[in-house]
Amino acid sequence: MPAPVVIGEDRVAPQQTIEADDPKNVEYSNAAFLPERDAIDFYESLEGMYVGVRDAEVVGPTASF
Repeated sequence: MPAPVVIGEDRVAPQQTIEADDPKNVEYSNAAFLPERDAIDFYESLEGMYVGVRDAEVVGPTASF
């Protein structure tokens, strides 16, 4: 198996833009696929790939219910 793509080292997500084309409709058929600009496209470009994250912080519940 190849080494994982490490998010933040090998590839860096866009800092500000989640979706520039039409943020209300991510299924817009004419939207450009720009993983270097749009975070939603960046993460979709990693779909099916072996990825890693270094020094990740878990954010979520600390107790189960």
